[in-house]
Amino acid sequence: MEEQSMGTLQFVVGKASQNHEAVIVQDIKTRLQTATANDRFFVVVPNHVKFETEVRILNQLQGDLPLYAQSQVQILSLSRLAWYLLKNNPQYHQERLSKVGQLMIVTKVLQDFQTNHPSALQAFQGEAQRPGFVQAVVDQLNLFQNANLLPTDLTINDAELTGMTAEKLTVLQTLYEQYLTQVEGWLTTPDTYDLLVEALQSSKFNDYFYLDRFMNQFTGQEAKVVEAMIEHGQATLMSILADRIYPDDQLPAPFNLYYQSVQQYQRLVRFAKQQAGIELLAPVMPQQVPMRVSESLQAVETWMQANAKFQTLAPLSTPPAGVEFMVAANRLNEVDQIAREIRQLVAQGKYRYRDFLLLTRHLKDYETVLSPVFSRYDLPLFIDHQRSMADAPLVTMLDALFKVLQNHYQLPDVMQLLKTGLLRPLDDDGTFLDAVYQTENWFLKYGMTNRAWLKSTWTSLGDEDDELMAQLNQVRKFIAQEIMPALAKWQTATTGKELATRVYEFLITFQVDQHMLTWANEASERGDLTVAQQHHQVWQTLTQLLDEYVNIFGETSIEAATVEQFGQILMTGLTNAEYSQIPSTMDQIMASEIGMIQSNHRRVVIVFGANDEVMPEVKASQGLLTDHDLAWLRPNLRSEQFLPLPDQERINNEPFINHLAMLSATEKLILSVATMGGDESPLQISPYVIGLAQYTNQWDNRYQRPQSKQTSSPLATDEFKQVSRLTGSPLTTLGQLVTVLRQVNGRIDQLSPSWQWLVNWLTNYQPGQMEQLTHALHYQNQTTPLDPELARRLYLHVDEITNHPTFIGSVTQLQTYYQNPYEYFLKYGLRLKKREELTVSADRSGTFYHTAMEQLVRLVRKQPDGWHRLGTDEQFQTQMTQAALKKAYAEQPYLRELANNDYQVSYQLRTMEKIVQVMVTILGQQFQFNQARPVMTEQSFGHQEYGLPALTQTLADGTLIQLQGRIDRIDQLPDQQQAYIVDYKSSDRKFDLVKAYEGLDLQLIAYLDAAQAALPDQQFMGTLYQYLAAPKQTSGCQAKLVDDQAFQLASHRMRGVLLNQAPALTALDHGLLADKPNGQVVTLTKATKRHGNLKVSDDGAIGALQGTMLLQPAQLKWLVARNRERIQTAVTQILAGDIRLAPVRYQTQTGFDFSDYLDIYQFDQLLDRYQEVTTTEDQIIDQMEQELGKDTMHE
Repeated sequence: MEEQSMGTLQFVVGKASQNHEAVIVQDIKTRLQTATANDRFFVVVPNHVKFETEVRILNQLQGDLPLYAQSQVQILSLSRLAWYLLKNNPQYHQERLSKVGQLMIVTKVLQDFQTNHPSALQAFQGEAQRPGFVQAVVDQLNLFQNANLLPTDLTINDAELTGMTAEKLTVLQTLYEQYLTQVEGWLTTPDTYDLLVEALQSSKFNDYFYLDRFMNQFTGQEAKVVEAMIEHGQATLMSILADRIYPDDQLPAPFNLYYQSVQQYQRLVRFAKQQAGIELLAPVMPQQVPMRVSESLQAVETWMQANAKFQTLAPLSTPPAGVEFMVAANRLNEVDQIAREIRQLVAQGKYRYRDFLLLTRHLKDYETVLSPVFSRYDLPLFIDHQRSMADAPLVTMLDALFKVLQNHYQLPDVMQLLKTGLLRPLDDDGTFLDAVYQTENWFLKYGMTNRAWLKSTWTSLGDEDDELMAQLNQVRKFIAQEIMPALAKWQTATTGKELATRVYEFLITFQVDQHMLTWANEASERGDLTVAQQHHQVWQTLTQLLDEYVNIFGETSIEAATVEQFGQILMTGLTNAEYSQIPSTMDQIMASEIGMIQSNHRRVVIVFGANDEVMPEVKASQGLLTDHDLAWLRPNLRSEQFLPLPDQERINNEPFINHLAMLSATEKLILSVATMGGDESPLQISPYVIGLAQYTNQWDNRYQRPQSKQTSSPLATDEFKQVSRLTGSPLTTLGQLVTVLRQVNGRIDQLSPSWQWLVNWLTNYQPGQMEQLTHALHYQNQTTPLDPELARRLYLHVDEITNHPTFIGSVTQLQTYYQNPYEYFLKYGLRLKKREELTVSADRSGTFYHTAMEQLVRLVRKQPDGWHRLGTDEQFQTQMTQAALKKAYAEQPYLRELANNDYQVSYQLRTMEKIVQVMVTILGQQFQFNQARPVMTEQSFGHQEYGLPALTQTLADGTLIQLQGRIDRIDQLPDQQQAYIVDYKSSDRKFDLVKAYEGLDLQLIAYLDAAQAALPDQQFMGTLYQYLAAPKQTSGCQAKLVDDQAFQLASHRMRGVLLNQAPALTALDHGLLADKPNGQVVTLTKATKRHGNLKVSDDGAIGALQGTMLLQPAQLKWLVARNRERIQTAVTQILAGDIRLAPVRYQTQTGFDFSDYLDIYQFDQLLDRYQEVTTTEDQIIDQMEQELGKDTMHE
């Protein structure tokens, strides 16, 4: 047998600025001139740059060599090299384990492990319960395999190894062993590398290998392949990034830019010297490697090398032309500046789109702005970032199917399922989705539960007509008669294959595949090829996953519970699957991430997001095993085993990674930074940007930032140079034009000549958009008043007999008008409502409290000495509480059913019950200090069939105003004809004179007015708010319910408006008779000098606290008169057609608080205006004094 000639190993040593590829191509050309048919040439590069490198090298060889010679040259990645050399090897074509299949196996391994060791995963401190844990385990196992570690290598015989690290290694060792057992018979990536090594060892060709662009340390698996190339190839030529040759026994300092690269070089040199059949040739020295980049970028490299060594260089005298900077206020502005710069450079004919490479550390920080902005600039952009399939409609639908089974057809799961649009009746005429939304509304309105799906039919529960019920029953029938039986078959499957088959048959039966094909075709027709490809890919991924499941678990016996495990495996695979991305055209801009190997032949690189959080990025490594954990494994590694870099070495390598990113260009580098993040938090400029700006003499000392090339704020006075820097696509240029036109109030003649020229050009180019722009400049978010006749038809009730117009409403409605006239129109004119849901809303809880309090008052009044007993007899209190709650639930029986199906509602109801219980106690205690007794409760007025007469007024044109309402309680003092009104509130309401004066709070005075008008023989001393709540007393950091009588009484003292007559006040609250008067029922106390106007009783002894006022009879009448005027003014303006969008703003409150219509308003805080309430209490008191006279005010 002929003895094989000795192989050679040679290195091309040079910096990132040099053209290593040129040396490789020249060597190939030289060898091809004397090559025989048995010679093969392989250029091996990272997969990420394989395609571009292949095109470029073959273009360089073209013309110099005949076609047959070129065919001997292959440009491949390691995985493609495996395919090329193993394509005829039967072992290579055995069943291959994909990433999704790997996830499925690990999911099953984890399920089995947890069954056998329920508490073992606690070693990962809760990580096992979080999404992504399966993928984290897969990544960890892959790390072990890539490092050439065996399960036994995870055993550390060291007494000092204890705690979490030991537990994690033990768990992972078991998982690793079980995983390797499960993947036997499958072709995995390590298996492929082993086959590739065997192919290299047995090759009968003269193989020449060229390795280029491998900037990171090889994994253990990759190193085996590279060593096989060196050992069995005819010649191996590899590029190494370094500034010089370092002897075997000498490494540069750890922070040196080339530390990791030199480590790799020295390791391969040692390997070659240890092999008898390898000749180590003298390296190609840096001086022999041609330059690849411009002088500007060489200056960048010079500074990066010095910075890594902590050296400071003197600034250059002249800024290099090929290094520029951009500074923007935020990320949106940053991307806008970049897109504008690229468009201008291309428009000038200097560059093609494919000349630009955009790099940032994490594309996710810009995922919401990159595509939209570049689309506005009409720029073709390819984002080189894997996208997950997790949000695909098919994945969402499958997730909902398993939730439906697991949660027994709960509404959210069914709605998630049907809203995808992929699952619908075969005879659907396009109306089914609307029926789905109607069904959701109906379920929420009546609090339907999952049991509703089992009913034979649904009937109207309210005002639903036959047409709506037919729609609802269409959905019920589809779920109950088609989906339920089909899904039930899944639960009767006996093997994994049978289960997977039934799932697939389900999808085919309901034509899910056809719906996705239709979507893909529609996307293709509208030119959206990316979306079309995604629909095809997600279906192919699902079918591949089902096939792999059958191959792995097909013969496994299963039980009904295994359907849930199957769902977990399926969803884990789908949510971790990623779309494969293919550029739609060669001439487009590339956006990618720093840290990935990039093509280094693009003319311009724009590094954006250059802030100090990511350049450099200093953070601990992510993974189940921390850097501390891995440190226990490193001392025992053999020569062929390689773990990832320790954290400190990885951080030391940050300058090298960023250096490679900047040197990816050949001509120009632009560094861009935003000074504010997406959450409006400030971002600091990267030290690399600061240092380079200072070194290249482009640092602005005044503003402490680089001199920015782009202008971000256009001015109406800008001349040609500034205007030209702001132009982009017609659409974006219009945006700049809007800014400057606003500066001159839309006056085009006030713009600079350059802007005026641009206006004329855009008017001719896009006349329609310019017209819209002109209108938009003068647009105001204002409503158009209603025609008064239309308003009267909308709001008035006309008596059929007398033909007399009447405005019928409530005081609360008119308060809404004063808060925002447009909301009144939406709510009571158009009668718009938000979707009804059977929840414990504010109105339902209010009804609950009012019903309970009404029942309490009615029952206690019937009992002899009932109010005294309520405050002293606990058994009586309990009886009254139970009776009140029973009545409250009887009025809203659905609340209990709702609580049975919702833990949150159950908690709310318990809280409401507690409040009623507390209020029973409070009333019992208050009436121990109060001679008054309730004489009316929940007394309606304004309803023709029952109750007191309406509160009425007549407008100047004869229109009658009739206001309705319900007075919660009227209490009367004995032996005196004095009474007062009580209004229940679930918030601690205070009487606010300004709000009452402005019409924002009409209720309290209006109810007093209505009662006085309906009961003329009854004298009223005032009207008060009663706070319904369970008091909380703060103690330290905790708030707890308390039963302390004094605290409860103090928390529930009533506030409002009272006559300042001392005898009536002391009868109302005996606490005022004490030596130190202090109200127990109302917020009154001993008068002091601090009590001002409207705060002191007529005898000067009693003072009112905040939220309560003490008035003379004339003053109270004045307030009632003002209230009537506010009511009349509101109705007059409503009937005049006033629907202004004019929300009030008073202190911290606005007319938008608790509004259901915010999405309709489109209110702009900068452009739109509030009705500002500037009136003060003192001004109102002064006005009252002027109109009533000083004597009346101070009687």
